[in-house]
Amino acid sequence: MEKGEILIYQNQEGNTKIDVMREEDTIWLSQTKMAFLLGKASTTIRE
Repeated sequence: MEKGEILIYQNQEGNTKIDVMREEDTIWLSQTKMAFLLGKASTTIRE
């Protein structure tokens, strides 16, 4: 896994796993990936 890379996995049962590389104490996600992580629409995250 490269620095700053986020990996999202889903198994056959539909469970989702997200692997995140962090730098110091900060984790950065795009709005789209944050919406996926939280199970919300991207428009909700933008608000």
